[in-house]
Amino acid sequence: MAAVVVVAIVVVAGTVAGVRYWSVANYKDLDYVGFDGDRVAAIEAKLTSWPTRHTGTPYAAEVAEYISSQFTDAGLKNVAIEEYDEVDYEVRGAGLSIIYYGPLGLLPDPLRDPKVFLHKVDFVVQGFSGSLEQASGPLAYMSDLEFVKVEGNGSEPAQYSDAAGKVAIIDTGPDVGNTQVMEAAHEAGVAAVLMRNVHIHENLNFAPISKSSSQPSTWPDPDYPDVPLLMVSRDCGDAILGATNAKLRMNVDVDIGMRKVHVVTGEVTGTKAPDELVLIGAHHDCVYINQGAVDDGSGTTTVIELAHQLSRMKPERTIRLCTFGAEEDGLFGSFAYAESHKDELSKCVGMLNFDMPHIDLSRGNQGWVTPDDKERFGLVRAILSDVYEADPELREVYDISVEWQESPEQVGSDSLPFALLGIETCNFWGSGSWEYHTYMDDITHFSPEGIKMAVLLGGSYAMWMADH
Repeated sequence: MAAVVVVAIVVVAGTVAGVRYWSVANYKDLDYVGFDGDRVAAIEAKLTSWPTRHTGTPYAAEVAEYISSQFTDAGLKNVAIEEYDEVDYEVRGAGLSIIYYGPLGLLPDPLRDPKVFLHKVDFVVQGFSGSLEQASGPLAYMSDLEFVKVEGNGSEPAQYSDAAGKVAIIDTGPDVGNTQVMEAAHEAGVAAVLMRNVHIHENLNFAPISKSSSQPSTWPDPDYPDVPLLMVSRDCGDAILGATNAKLRMNVDVDIGMRKVHVVTGEVTGTKAPDELVLIGAHHDCVYINQGAVDDGSGTTTVIELAHQLSRMKPERTIRLCTFGAEEDGLFGSFAYAESHKDELSKCVGMLNFDMPHIDLSRGNQGWVTPDDKERFGLVRAILSDVYEADPELREVYDISVEWQESPEQVGSDSLPFALLGIETCNFWGSGSWEYHTYMDDITHFSPEGIKMAVLLGGSYAMWMADH
């Protein structure tokens, strides 16, 4: 989640530093949308039925077709799937094992079994990683690699002075990105890099996560630092570092090339100003190692449920609902869409984005609404008042905070391209998703009630913006 500045909701009218904070009384005639928990459960079950929704895989087009069918069934108009060509990647396979050698270190020890690590669980290939082909058969040992622990964060070539032609093992840290590591390791002639996770997901025993790297500007790109880059769990890294008289046997198969990025759209046509827009969006892709139940199946399910609810409304402006591909790889879908529709987006009055809006009620009850316009605080307060009046039990279940997104141009989600066009944005976030970007983000961590507030708040917010 991007950094936000917490500002208290002001219930009474007043002016602070030139910004008007409206009372609940200033927001009348709010439209209340409904919520169908059974339908939400069915949508989420379908979205998590694919092994992954990662852009670049064969499943991406099927996911887009399903969302399109839901938009059509909901009664949206002008339903379409737009395609954009982008350089992207598909991880086709990977393997990692410790091979124990005999006393002289010349041949593998036939009396010791290799220690085989499990792809996606013990180690994860990082976005746009280079590939490494492993020999097979009786001569497989000839491509086994020595490994060495590298001190430092891996961002400087000099840190790899002892790692040329070897597998370098570094510790993860918050101050360096994948691309920096790949560029430095490539310059130093490193064979591959393993990042031992020592700071993310401590409560999940430092499970490895999937993150992307910088997109090549074209492909093939002879200057791209095609170093194989993996993140390993702390236990996996410790096992490797503790192995003596051993080498690593690796294969990494990453296919980089042009891929179709899908953006699915549908509309509730405005009754008075149909050429003016309110956008509602979420990303329908996920990282390659999971089914993305929360990130961002929960956001996509929210948008589809909003399609069913809002299609019965008669907004004055057009409400356009969108789901974007390739968010996880670099916001490719939303950036391409914003660029392609730049002219008509000049009449867009706001963009609502749902990225992991799910609240895991077994782990807490906190949710956030983060508008980049402080004047929307009163609006959210008024919507909350209406929602709680319609269902008083919700007040006891959920704790929704409103926080000012002071720098919308720095948010790492699909609201960003629209903020850069000067469009007002508001993000809806949940909490409790400990399994972020790990193999564990599956439907067991989703419940329909987890997105109920996102649907209720988002629907009323969109209708108010469409009518005012």
